[in-house]
Amino acid sequence: MKITQQTIDRNNLAIVSFSSLTLLLSVALMVGLVFAGFTPALLILGLFASITLILCIKSVETREQFFRTAINSEGIDTLQVLIRHVSVLDLNTKINGTTPLILAVNKDRADMVQALLDQSAEPNIKDQHGNTALMCAAHRGYIEVVKALLDANAALNIKGEYGYTALMWAARNGHRDVVEALLAQEAYTDAKTNNG
Repeated sequence: MKITQQTIDRNNLAIVSFSSLTLLLSVALMVGLVFAGFTPALLILGLFASITLILCIKSVETREQFFRTAINSEGIDTLQVLIRHVSVLDLNTKINGTTPLILAVNKDRADMVQALLDQSAEPNIKDQHGNTALMCAAHRGYIEVVKALLDANAALNIKGEYGYTALMWAARNGHRDVVEALLAQEAYTDAKTNNG
């Protein structure tokens, strides 16, 4: 998929249009149910509201595909075009359990991580497994990504799904440079996992 200004604008317009239409149809449906009782017209209105909601969800899925395509590309240009035209909400919204920042972290793209952080991507949002961007980077030993996240004040001592912190992940996987970077920022050394 090629990301152009036109595809971004079209997707933004679709999300706003579908969201507005869904809200309008839902209000009309509620008003009709309260004042007129159940009629075939209300059934049709409900059907249109459902279709509009499905189209809105499809636009959000397209937004996720935009980010995945941009992060999987060789250069950072595509991502920079994309993040200039989306809101902070889009940067921090989880789609399929992850955020654009965590996608970039998992690809070890320090340049993209920095670009997203510069546009107010929130480093402490957890993915579907309860891990933050810092935990993901520490787990894999991505030292440059860890440094970028630490510079953005990512929380050091948040625990993930199993009670692991970023320091625990780095130590468990033998990433000495990451352990040293986290300790230099005063990560807790006495934290315990969910199993003790």
